[in-house]
Amino acid sequence: MKNLTDNCLLMNSIHDIAIKTHLGESAMGVKSLLQFVGDNPNCQLEKASAELNIPVPVLAAVRRESEKAGLLLRSNGLVLSEEGKKLVGIPTQIGKDILFDQFMGDLKDIFLNRPQNNPQLNQAHSTPQTSFERAHLILKSYPRPSTLLTLGDDDLVSLSTQYLAEKFNVGLKVAVLEVDNRLTEYIQQSAIYLKLEINVICHDIHNGIPPDFENSFECFCTDPPYNLEGLKSFLSAGTASLKTEPGCRGYLSYPQLPPVQQLEFHRILQERRLVVREIRKNFNLYHGATIHAHTSSLFTLEYVPNTS
Repeated sequence: MKNLTDNCLLMNSIHDIAIKTHLGESAMGVKSLLQFVGDNPNCQLEKASAELNIPVPVLAAVRRESEKAGLLLRSNGLVLSEEGKKLVGIPTQIGKDILFDQFMGDLKDIFLNRPQNNPQLNQAHSTPQTSFERAHLILKSYPRPSTLLTLGDDDLVSLSTQYLAEKFNVGLKVAVLEVDNRLTEYIQQSAIYLKLEINVICHDIHNGIPPDFENSFECFCTDPPYNLEGLKSFLSAGTASLKTEPGCRGYLSYPQLPPVQQLEFHRILQERRLVVREIRKNFNLYHGATIHAHTSSLFTLEYVPNTS
């Protein structure tokens, strides 16, 4: 009970810091700074500013208040206190190449034996490395999410992300909404085999999301059908799942579009209060999706909650 009380007090400190510094990114912005410092001890304020896209003067104010709250130590560089470490945790540092070798050693057969793709459900399996790269990106971005929802998962991103979270020793709760019952059963059995905890639900996203999934996640990941109606359904489900606070985001895999379709694409994003923070072209590689040369881009989307 004491640990729970202490953690609540620390979380209250984060919210207080955000209020005192008028931080537009809210408490998630403070969390981002503390996580970045945990991953990069003794880093300079300017480096954190560039990585987090928060102006130096604003971040300096956050630093001062974090020091007063006992979450950062007074030092030439940025250093977490013991209380700060308790709050955000310190990920285990593993080289990416070594990590991928471990990943393939443990999950290669799981990817090879997944159910055959169903074209009627617009499935096209990504390569294992693509699934790994998506998961690695999610866990190395700031703020690092504590909850993740995958909307459709024939690419097994849920398994990849939870596997890496265990390797990094960071807390993460992963859930899956997938309409293909072959995949839901396969993900569940694979999770048991790998000793991972994943909440897998067989559900048609076109009917919205389950009520207990609404406003519950800090991040969603989806690779929807490559048509605008499918995009609308999956992004509506994604935004409905997000908490109503700044800093929540989505990862969307989608092909590059001609200019006219791009206008409609961005209109769909805007209607759902999503803005594009980053585009990684040709990030995803597939065994299928021949019409798009076996590739698509990865869009990092930031959710802008309605505060009016």
